[in-house]
Amino acid sequence: QALAPQALAPQVPLPQAPQVQVPLARTHYTGVKSAVTNVAKDTTSVKNMIMKLFDANIKYSPGQYVEDLKIVEVIGEGRYGICYLIADGKDLRILKQLKGKMHHENPLNIHYEEEILKSLKHEEIPKFIRKIEDRNLTGYVLEYKQGITLESMIFNQRHVFTRGEIYFIGKRLINILSYLHEKGIVHRDIRVPNVLFNSKDIYLVDFGSARWIDNKRYKADIDYSYLGDFLIHLYYTSLIDVSKEDKPWYEELVLSPKELIFLKKLMGIERRYKNINEIIIDFEEIFTTS
Repeated sequence: QALAPQALAPQVPLPQAPQVQVPLARTHYTGVKSAVTNVAKDTTSVKNMIMKLFDANIKYSPGQYVEDLKIVEVIGEGRYGICYLIADGKDLRILKQLKGKMHHENPLNIHYEEEILKSLKHEEIPKFIRKIEDRNLTGYVLEYKQGITLESMIFNQRHVFTRGEIYFIGKRLINILSYLHEKGIVHRDIRVPNVLFNSKDIYLVDFGSARWIDNKRYKADIDYSYLGDFLIHLYYTSLIDVSKEDKPWYEELVLSPKELIFLKKLMGIERRYKNINEIIIDFEEIFTTS
């Protein structure tokens, strides 16, 4: 469902990274592996035919209009939706078109995403502008946030994240999670395609999987695992000595003892954090005292 607007994001000036061979993935680490492997294909032609029927949608091209909104560019397409950059008068915005399959497989997703986005007021989360629902299209108009996805920085630009950058990005992302959890919301999809970066801001996008916390099925600590996985992606960009032997990330990455325990607690390998405040305290201690 990654629909972040990386295609038109401005190229942000970044520190010159050392020329090293950055591993795209380690086969043992499913989080990194899933970021670069293709989505599994349907195994039968019958299933493909059924899915195509459910997925029948009008796809718009640049220059076309949806109501009074002009399509500027198609900037992303996922399993459940298509993301466009649009001109709304003089303003650039994002149009997220929901595919027909979304209605059939997950009809409540539409309700949750709309309800949650409407409840949020945070500078680092795109604002919900309005819903569009007619014969040809169901979707949302959202605020346009400029930036480039962390996925594009890692796999296209081959950017090597410095410790300072990991601290900057991690701190801002943890603050966003703190806000969401205080509002009773768990994001459940904190991944490198869903985080935008520019020279001074971090944005968290794609709330299609977000839910209200009920401490039963939807618990806040699922975001801790996603956060750990996200940070491990950033650490992996600086791995130079790539062993041919498969190793778990906690043996392969060069980490301080505090960093190692911190990530293990996020991932649930060690005693999991009880709340976001514990995470904030440990994160600050790791990067400000070492």
